[in-house]
Amino acid sequence: MDVFDTVFKPLRLGDVARALNDPKALAQTLQRAAGSARKTALFVGRPNAADALNGAADRLDAIAGKIESGVGVHANLKAVLGLYEAWGDIDPATIARNPQRAAKAFGRLFKHVGVLAAYLPPPLNTYADFLSGFEDFFSDMQKTMDLRSPYTPKGRALRTVMSEIDNQ
Repeated sequence: MDVFDTVFKPLRLGDVARALNDPKALAQTLQRAAGSARKTALFVGRPNAADALNGAADRLDAIAGKIESGVGVHANLKAVLGLYEAWGDIDPATIARNPQRAAKAFGRLFKHVGVLAAYLPPPLNTYADFLSGFEDFFSDMQKTMDLRSPYTPKGRALRTVMSEIDNQ
């Protein structure tokens, strides 16, 4: 890499092609292009060309900001839909019939509440990361505390006691 590549980090066609499939990467690529345009404007000898490059960089940054905003809206919509689906999977009948599914639904519910809690005012938004980390908590607890499972100490102990009672 020469000095030019180090300073400007030129965009390659492959980078742009890959970014078209990933909106977040596209926004980052546009921001890199805007940065390159601004750096180029510093070295251009004609003021009109420098102004045009800076204007183009501003427009690229604006487009990147809109794309990032859209990615955020998509993530929030996904969280709302996930919250709705998780809530639908939690009812007394599902909990009794399929505790593994209910535990996963509780985890998804807390995860999506955590994503949306980031938009709440302080101090409520401080719990967003905490709640988002609960995705596997209920599944892990259900596996640990399932007395019918042969893989837990409580399950083995319960079966031992029940077999002793049956043998008496």
